[in-house]
Amino acid sequence: MPNRLSNQTSPYLLQHAHNPVDWFPWGPEALALARETDRPILLSVGYSACHWCHVMERESFEDATTAALMNRHFVNIKVDREERPDLDALYMQAVMLFTGGHGGWPMTVFLTPKGEPYFGGTYFPPKASRGMPSFTQVLEHAANLYSQRRDDVLAMGREVLEELESLARMPSPHGKLSDGWLESIVTGAAQDFDAEHAGFGGAPKFPPHGTLAALLAAWRRTGDEQALSMATATLDAMAKGGMADLAGGGFARYSVDAEWRIPHFEKMLYDNGQLAPIYLDAFKATGKPHYARIARELFEFVLRDLRLESGGFASALDADSEGEEGVYYTFTPGELRETLGLMDGLRACALLQVTEAGTFEHGRSVLRLERPQEELDETDRALLDRALPKLLARRQARVPPGRDDKVLTAWNALMIGALAKGAATLNEPRYLQAAKDAARAVLGDGGRLLRSQMDGRPGPAAFFEDYAFLCDALIDLYEASGEEAWLTEALRLADASVSLFWDEDGGGFWLTGRDAEPLVAPNKALIGGATPSGNGVATLAFTRLEALTGRTDLGEKADRVLRSLQPLLSRASRAFGPEAIAAAWRAGRALEIGVVGPIEGREALLAEVRRRYLPFVVLTAGDVPSPLTPFMAGRAPQGGLATAYVCEDGACRLPVTTPEALGALLDELTRPRRRAGATGRLTAPELPNDPSLWLNTEAPLQLSALRGQVIVLDFWTYCCVNCLHVLPELAALEARFEGQPVVFVGVHSAKFDAERDPENVRRALGRHNVTHPVLLDPEHAVWSEYAVKAWPTLMVIDAQGKIAWQGSGEVRRDVLGEIVRRVLAEEESPAAPRPLTHSAPPSNTTLLYPGKVALWPDAAEQLRDTDPFGPDARLYVSDTGHHRVIEARLGRGPDGWPAARILRVWGDGSPGDRDGVSPQLNSPQGLARDGALLYVADTGNHSLRVVNLEDGQMRRVAGSGRLGKGDGGGRRGPLEADLRSPWDVAAAEGVVFIAMAGAHQLWVYHPDRGALGPFVGSGREEHIDGAPNEAALAQPSGLLLLGRFLFWTDAETSSVRLFDLAEGRVSTLGGRRSV
Repeated sequence: MPNRLSNQTSPYLLQHAHNPVDWFPWGPEALALARETDRPILLSVGYSACHWCHVMERESFEDATTAALMNRHFVNIKVDREERPDLDALYMQAVMLFTGGHGGWPMTVFLTPKGEPYFGGTYFPPKASRGMPSFTQVLEHAANLYSQRRDDVLAMGREVLEELESLARMPSPHGKLSDGWLESIVTGAAQDFDAEHAGFGGAPKFPPHGTLAALLAAWRRTGDEQALSMATATLDAMAKGGMADLAGGGFARYSVDAEWRIPHFEKMLYDNGQLAPIYLDAFKATGKPHYARIARELFEFVLRDLRLESGGFASALDADSEGEEGVYYTFTPGELRETLGLMDGLRACALLQVTEAGTFEHGRSVLRLERPQEELDETDRALLDRALPKLLARRQARVPPGRDDKVLTAWNALMIGALAKGAATLNEPRYLQAAKDAARAVLGDGGRLLRSQMDGRPGPAAFFEDYAFLCDALIDLYEASGEEAWLTEALRLADASVSLFWDEDGGGFWLTGRDAEPLVAPNKALIGGATPSGNGVATLAFTRLEALTGRTDLGEKADRVLRSLQPLLSRASRAFGPEAIAAAWRAGRALEIGVVGPIEGREALLAEVRRRYLPFVVLTAGDVPSPLTPFMAGRAPQGGLATAYVCEDGACRLPVTTPEALGALLDELTRPRRRAGATGRLTAPELPNDPSLWLNTEAPLQLSALRGQVIVLDFWTYCCVNCLHVLPELAALEARFEGQPVVFVGVHSAKFDAERDPENVRRALGRHNVTHPVLLDPEHAVWSEYAVKAWPTLMVIDAQGKIAWQGSGEVRRDVLGEIVRRVLAEEESPAAPRPLTHSAPPSNTTLLYPGKVALWPDAAEQLRDTDPFGPDARLYVSDTGHHRVIEARLGRGPDGWPAARILRVWGDGSPGDRDGVSPQLNSPQGLARDGALLYVADTGNHSLRVVNLEDGQMRRVAGSGRLGKGDGGGRRGPLEADLRSPWDVAAAEGVVFIAMAGAHQLWVYHPDRGALGPFVGSGREEHIDGAPNEAALAQPSGLLLLGRFLFWTDAETSSVRLFDLAEGRVSTLGGRRSV
């Protein structure tokens, strides 16, 4: 019997209409029932193409026993996140607070009858497994919390709401608008770039739409070849196959691996709507034809598989068909031979990487090419031309994945803009007509926009992102068609956005309109994710409208949003793609182009504009100037010929009438220029003048006295492992820029009480060989003045005392060095460097900051009644400050107390990286003995070493010596893997456990198999218990192996944790401090 979802428009809700769960849609009926019966709400949020949503439905929501438990204890509400992004965004933030940062779909969150969240998570299995509780355990726990601990639940709800309200507050506008947004994104991208496989970070890899668009814009503005290289390498990697559908066109949602080989197969309208313009821009930027082909194939997929009779576009294609993920898109060698014939089939298997074993599951393979089709030889290209259409036809005969026919305004807008740009770039009228049809479908009767439509039935009212995305898309449609009606509609939507969503008090746009139902907390959705933020898209759309129509009121709102977001840039620069392009546009050197006159000559001039990559340009065209574009007022065709007018920031050049003259003018005006000077930069606050706060210098340093020099500020603290990673990078740069006007200054902003003691800091400077001046900031006064949010944070201050760049997290020496070099180059004749006197502390003690000890026999051996002070007893010490490891004979002295006598030493007292009987180490830490082998965490060399105690030889067994990214080492062998500050080790029975403090993970090394990799921890610096791959650690150290339990300390959360090797679950023993 169908439940209350059977009358809904959402395909996702309709999928659950026959569950035995008594589902309600979100609305007054369900909320009133919860209040009247005093039952908590179970809110389940997902979307139709979500694989794990389908899994949880099969396992739990279709199970009668589970449904009865849900119906007995809760009012159950099902929400389509695509229809209600306001509910999704609000409660996802709550879930991430509960889980320490882990979110996703399906989302399961429990609310009080008033809608206050008190407990939640994501997917839960039907039976407890992999460290996760069963869904029925979760249900019983949530019900018991509400019935037996009501006061705690209500207090938790209030606390979460206070946090959600704080997250919604727009930062105050921050000084003048900086022109360094694009540079910040390039720097952030360079830190995260995967040089081996392209893309950013590790698996899973999502298409980085906003980052790629900003990188291309940065190259166009400054000529930064690194930005272009990162963008094109990533576009090429995505297009090889796997995520790119070689047979059918378009892209899947993400790659499950770092190499872009295997996708998560659902295909989303929003991904394809964002990727198409980027491939078009790459085509115009580089001239490489394969980018244009990829865009064409994407558009053909959309028009073939997603276009609806109404003219709108469906939201998504499911990952599953016939109940199995990916079966629709994958092939076996037999299917290729059967479809293509024996010889073509054999050759296509080799070319498209279809193997007998299969590259995916069940012997099936994902089609993939190693090179663009244009780079193949003529024979292989001809084979593909024959094979791919036949493979598509075979695929279309299969049971297709489910399609979500819901027409979402925001997502349709992304595709409308993409098609308009495709029509202009590729000279394809079909794309322009499709964009117009879709625009009419979502605009409706010209009144209040809808969020969604389904088979002609209206869904909820539109949210701000719907207005912002569609406004921007209609500008694209106007520029592609020259039809004034689209610009008129864009202006109408901009005005409606301000009326419905603008926050006059705090600035920025609310996600929900003034006419929407009030939720328990507001939301502005300031940070972009799979789609850009509405506020970000609005800054770009309003900037374009100001340039076209002279509407300075819209430009002022864009400026206010950007200045408010500016302090967030260093924390998540790559989340601000549209914002960065808008900020660069508003900083100057944008063009306004108008083309008027007879259609024949006008098209030739427009073609000259449209073949170029011009991210900071608005375009208007027509027989005569439009009254909506005042910059063209009075600018008529010259001599009866089609004429182009090009204006830069309101100042127009002489008109031109030939494509050649227009091209030369555009080349001149868009030539890349490096940023010079400090336009729009913020003045760095002065540093304290109190001598008692300064170390490693005879007198306080004042920025006013250092004018003419570039200053690198490093906000750090000595208990932060990521901060310690930065110190050798700074030391290398100090050597590189020696004799140049560059000054390095550390600001030690204490995190723990012990770090406030100047003597502790002084000892840390000696321990880590820090010789540059360091300012003590025990109460975070300087931290607050500079609006720092995280350790480590680095800033580069230019010769005029302005902040030229800032970034949070670890920064490699090559990245930071390039920034310093650029800032230095801004000064034509920099002042001579002023010498600074450093006074580094001495280091002449017998031991220097010893890090760890190990005993033999260890605890396990002592349980076998081995005498801990017998003739074979040994004490091992990592003499970290002296870069050596000491072995001592451990026995009893004449008085019966333990006594030690040094037997052997590995390391000569100086840092280095060398094997043998006379090795060199770099700040070694953890030690563990396993029989005749002593394992050493060579922390400074990011390596694991082992000593054969029989012959005294030391050798590296894991780690390349390079500081890794924490991505698990990929498929490389142990000696090629890039480790990240191994801080401690534990070993038993031929297995070595490593506390990888810098990666916030525990790793395991199997010497017999040569296998190395992470086995506990997702890599996020958080405090999350549970399954090993989902748990989060925070600078683990202090490893202790006792039977089936592996214990460690989490320094950054002040906690003791353990991993049960038998049950496979992470737990917290004691302590807990938020990161």
